[in-house]
Amino acid sequence: MTGYLRSAGGALVDDDGPRRLRGIGLGNWLVPEGYMWGLPATSTSPRQIEGLVAAVLGSDRAAQFWDRWRREYVSELDLAEIARAGFDHVRLPLSWRLLCTVDGTLIEDGFVHLDRFLDSCALHGLGVVLDLHAAPGGQTGTNIDDSAGLPELFFDPHWRRLTVRLWRAIAERYAQSTTVLAYDLLNEPLPYHWADDFGDELMSLYQDLTAAVREVDPNHLLMYEGTRWATDFSGFTGRLDDNSALQFHKYWSRPDQASLGHFLEVAGRLDLPLYMGEGGENTLDWNAAAVALYERLGISWCTWPYKTIGRSTSLCAILPPTGWTAFTGFESGRSSAADRARAAQALAELEDRLLTRPEQLNRALFGTLMRKPPLRLPAPAFAQASPGVEVRWPEDFDFSGGQDPDTALAAVVELPAGGLVEYALSAPAGDVTAVVADGEVRIEVVERATDDYRVRVSADRPASLQAVVITA
Repeated sequence: MTGYLRSAGGALVDDDGPRRLRGIGLGNWLVPEGYMWGLPATSTSPRQIEGLVAAVLGSDRAAQFWDRWRREYVSELDLAEIARAGFDHVRLPLSWRLLCTVDGTLIEDGFVHLDRFLDSCALHGLGVVLDLHAAPGGQTGTNIDDSAGLPELFFDPHWRRLTVRLWRAIAERYAQSTTVLAYDLLNEPLPYHWADDFGDELMSLYQDLTAAVREVDPNHLLMYEGTRWATDFSGFTGRLDDNSALQFHKYWSRPDQASLGHFLEVAGRLDLPLYMGEGGENTLDWNAAAVALYERLGISWCTWPYKTIGRSTSLCAILPPTGWTAFTGFESGRSSAADRARAAQALAELEDRLLTRPEQLNRALFGTLMRKPPLRLPAPAFAQASPGVEVRWPEDFDFSGGQDPDTALAAVVELPAGGLVEYALSAPAGDVTAVVADGEVRIEVVERATDDYRVRVSADRPASLQAVVITA
């Protein structure tokens, strides 16, 4: 990227022209989340996880554990892998406790850690979206913001002042950094009924945060997320800043254009770019369809998450240590000394697995997101179709009911005689074959410029097309 990322004419641009971002969210690193550890509901927030580790290891040994976690859970190895796969940026979730104290004193060690991370990203050609995932007092009232269970940011003036002061300090420190792409001011503010209770306060806070940042940094792009897990833009009745973007998140909903209609309408009316800041944790077919949708609509995107402990839907998964349940099931005050020893051993084994190894990487998901062979493309994700072509999504393709996303479900396109669908992709030279439920299809590359393809699938008689497989 050249120069600052900015908004112009409803699009993201830099000094070289229009930009479409493709990134990865580094969840669970600086803001641990219990589900990414396989922990029960009693240990889901960063504070609860830290408390559990301290109960098992003791405070001194726990401090050593977290120091190593910071150094190795995301390292140069990961940044090199992310860049090599073709991604251009990462979204970095931050906790206020890394950067300041309750009284507003800045924590230099936390900022130095962030400085070093940004330097490493620059070396690998990666930009960074700074995401305040856990704001002072909590912006969601759930485990993800490390709060006490209420969005106190919106009804305690102290937390509001501290959040404004913190963003001003961040902006002042990184005002000249072009590695920093944007300031994501609040992650997923006000879910559930809190959106109705404090929606006006959110817009007022966004105005204060914008003013504080612009006092010291006129250049960086600002990102504003809607309420209800970043899915409701109804509060955005006008622009908060000319150099800004609207960020939405997309989980467990059908990957079709109708599902984005609300976001497209608001962004179009305000002439602002859209950024899909979190999404994924689903099947390969769902991810392929979602990315195809973002690419077709010109929406920048950032998948979630990069790395977890044992989750098959992440790009990188640490194999849980032998006896991992001794840690996840440990209960302070109820577990025995022998239980504690077994839990400590499991954590010690985890430490030795923190550095990313090739076998931890989900190559199929990397290929799906970046459309690189070998690749399976769900037929409904094709960009163009002739009249008479019918798309059939399975009833639970969005997995909105909490189903296991590893469940195999086929999304189907019904091709009439003479019907066709087309898909454009960039990929190294490869062979293209079809996978069909029934009927016969022809598949051909109708346009090719270097590594850019337009693949056309057509039928001489009615056929049900499930997917096209691109093989290297």
